[in-house]
Amino acid sequence: MAKQLPVKPTAHDVEVLAAEHSITDAGTRLLQVLADPATRLLTVKDKCIMADISKDWFYQLTRRDDRFKAAYRELCDATVGQAVLGSIQTIEQAAMTDPQAAIEMLKLSGYYQPTARVEHTHTVEAGSSLLDMYKARQKALD
Repeated sequence: MAKQLPVKPTAHDVEVLAAEHSITDAGTRLLQVLADPATRLLTVKDKCIMADISKDWFYQLTRRDDRFKAAYRELCDATVGQAVLGSIQTIEQAAMTDPQAAIEMLKLSGYYQPTARVEHTHTVEAGSSLLDMYKARQKALD
C-alpha cells in the first residue's frame, strides 16, 4: 500500500522521502518545490530559481536520475490519493453552497488568488453621488 502523506507535505516529509531514495541535496530542494501545489503553474525557470538549481540540473534530475524519479513518483502517489479524497468531500460541501469549501478547492488546485475587499463610503460633504448625478441627467434628458 502506498505511503500516506498530506496533500501539501511538510519540508520534513519531503526530506524523509528524499533520504529513503538517497537523492542529492539539489534533488531534495527540487522535490520540496514540486511538492507545493502552489508551484504547479510556475515555469521550469521559476521552479529552478526556487530550488536554487540550473535548468540543466532540473532536466538531469527529472529525466535521467532514477532515484529522483522514484521519489517524485512516490510523492505524487502519496499526495494524490489524499487530494482525491479531500476533493470529493470538498466538492460535496461546495455543491451544498459552502463558499469556504469552494475556496479550499481552489487552494488545493493552486488556483486560489486571495483578494482584498475595499469598502467605499460617500459623505454628504463630498457633493452629489454618482447615482444622484445619473438620476439628474436622466431627468434632463426626459
